[in-house]
Amino acid sequence: MPAHLIYGQGFCQGDTENEDTKGFLANLEANLTEAHEVARTTLKTNQRHQKRNYDVRLCSHQYKKKDLVYILNQTSQKGVCSKLCPPWKGPAVVLEVLTPYLYRVQHGRQVSVVNHDKLKLCRDKWNALPAWVRRVLSAPEGTGGEIFCICRLPDDGELMIQCDECLDWFHGSCVGVDKKKSRNIKRYYCPNCSS
Repeated sequence: MPAHLIYGQGFCQGDTENEDTKGFLANLEANLTEAHEVARTTLKTNQRHQKRNYDVRLCSHQYKKKDLVYILNQTSQKGVCSKLCPPWKGPAVVLEVLTPYLYRVQHGRQVSVVNHDKLKLCRDKWNALPAWVRRVLSAPEGTGGEIFCICRLPDDGELMIQCDECLDWFHGSCVGVDKKKSRNIKRYYCPNCSS
């Protein structure tokens, strides 16, 4: 029987003469104590490693208004391997410091609130920056975050057209005007003024 193989012949027959009960219990207690000590030591080591790894990732950077940053790209596209996609998107511009950990950031036309641990400082050269970034950085202090259009977003460097009636500016893509159409327009009226 399997029990005979594990515990020996005397176990099943009730023969305890060959088994020293006190020695067995002492040995069992020593083994359990040793196992608990090993487990405690391993847990302490793992806690130290986890704290060190957490502290390394927790390093907080303070950004100022108009700092150039990259944003962590957490989007995944169907059919595209995430390992082959760049982990950072940008450059983007910090528009506003909300708290020491939250920032309002503009990336193209998109303006979003991002946590500091999803941002990385951008050190690209001035000539390598997109035109809209250079325009936002070189704009006077009062006009950097000015919003336009029906989408209520700032200038992103793409084609913009001004309404001849209300004198507001609109993104060409928002009102259905591209560069070809804009050459043929003599007077433009926005959707609000034309209705």
